[in-house]
Amino acid sequence: MECLMCATIQDPNRLVRLDCSHSHCRACLYRNLSISLASTPFRPVRCCSGPIKAAVLRVLVAGEHSRRAELQRYRQRLAEHQARDKLYCHDPKCHAFIPMALRTRRSGKCARCLAKTCRSCEQKWHFGPCQSVQQRPAVEDTPSPEVLFLSLAKRLDWKRCPQCRNFVQKYGGCNHITCRCGCEFCYRCGRAPYSAHGPCAM
Repeated sequence: MECLMCATIQDPNRLVRLDCSHSHCRACLYRNLSISLASTPFRPVRCCSGPIKAAVLRVLVAGEHSRRAELQRYRQRLAEHQARDKLYCHDPKCHAFIPMALRTRRSGKCARCLAKTCRSCEQKWHFGPCQSVQQRPAVEDTPSPEVLFLSLAKRLDWKRCPQCRNFVQKYGGCNHITCRCGCEFCYRCGRAPYSAHGPCAM
């Protein structure tokens, strides 16, 4: 049988047949996985019908212990990519993605630093109703780092990605922005997806 990617004849036992009925040899499939893990923004391993399921890629780690960590990292990045309701650790030194399995109705627990983040305001976990950073009572006369940062972002016209809420700065070019989380949005009006937003309302 022939590998669709490298067009070489392979032993059928060395080929992986996908849902779209195409066959990839394990070397090409692993190369596809490596390219996916290195992509920024993240792009899943795919064939003609779309992303290849992580379960299919398990054949790559059979007897290859060194590849297990890569497959686990791919699963984590795929879960982040496919999540509609994205939540990230509030700690700016961490900012890791918090998967649904680590979330409760009101908070999410970061697997990397173990900090808890409020799902509503995306700040440090707290009891009671959320308050915006601007409304929080100041303990001292000196503004908090969050207030200073938001003031800087406003002054320099930085925009927030509508999906992951990271700040983005544009140095030039058009208003079509692709965030590192994969979201494509308009820098001018902030609407996403960019391909469907039409002329700017601003």
